Amino acid sequence: MHADAWHRERAIFRRACRSPILSAGLAVDQAGFEFFSSSFSGYFGISRYSGSNTTPDFTFGGGFITTPGALAFGPDGFLYMIDSGLGKVLGFNTNDGSLQNSFSLADAANEATLVIGPDGRVYTANGNGGGYVYDSGTGATLGAYGADNPQYDSPARAAMMMDSNGYLYVTDQTGVYVFNTDGPTSTPEPSSLLLIGTALAAGVTWRRRHRH
Repeated sequence: MHADAWHRERAIFRRACRSPILSAGLAVDQAGFEFFSSSFSGYFGISRYSGSNTTPDFTFGGGFITTPGALAFGPDGFLYMIDSGLGKVLGFNTNDGSLQNSFSLADAANEATLVIGPDGRVYTANGNGGGYVYDSGTGATLGAYGADNPQYDSPARAAMMMDSNGYLYVTDQTGVYVFNTDGPTSTPEPSSLLLIGTALAAGVTWRRRHRH
């Protein structure tokens, strides 16, 4: 990258970070709008930013959100947020900020973990090598998933993501658990490099676990 281009990118990033928010989640839609779930000045909600603006275009969700958490867009176009304090996943229309969907969590989940697959399945994690799967359309709990003999750690250290192949990555302090969300894998990696295990439910199979 050219030096001037690098400096321009850094300047845009720094301007966006000046807004006085404590961000809990971040998502970007196809139009390039940035959404932060955050708390600031006693307000809990979601803010939309565009370009290099340091103030939000508008905010929403303040009447529903108690604990701002991770954000993810669903295939229905709604922006979903996990609210661990409320014990729910909330879905918002980002055009007008209206609440369009809401369903309860089956069990405690880390507020930093929320992934939605292209099929609309919602994944949360508990920080102990597993979590739950939900249907974003109906809110139904589809089941739980988890690794064999996980290395338990504080749920506060959890994080998760899904790659383009549908593999779900769930991490705690001890390593990264990788799950195949389409069912069992046919050829596991060598056990000398990876710890092989099985899944619990919801069509999610533990494929491997990397150590940091």
